[in-house]
Amino acid sequence: MSEPTLGDFLGGSLVNAADLMSEDEHLAMKLSGELANVLKRICYDGDTGQAEYAWGEMCAHIHNIQRAVKSQAASRAFPDKYRLLGGWPKGES
Repeated sequence: MSEPTLGDFLGGSLVNAADLMSEDEHLAMKLSGELANVLKRICYDGDTGQAEYAWGEMCAHIHNIQRAVKSQAASRAFPDKYRLLGGWPKGES
């Protein structure tokens, strides 16, 4: 029996679930999580009184990086619907 594809769950795509993210994308996600941990320590170091605000700001930036990485996987899974970073959906210009 073959591995299920994303299409088995989302209605017809031929993308294999194991191929959704590259090793570099997995690494980028891991590193962004590690960076978030370091930035949180920086925000909460000392008695600034503004740690919650600073941490919230940092989280937004980390989240944007993670969304950009994950969007690449969505673009490969559904090239007719989503564009790769720096590109257009297939068939559009």
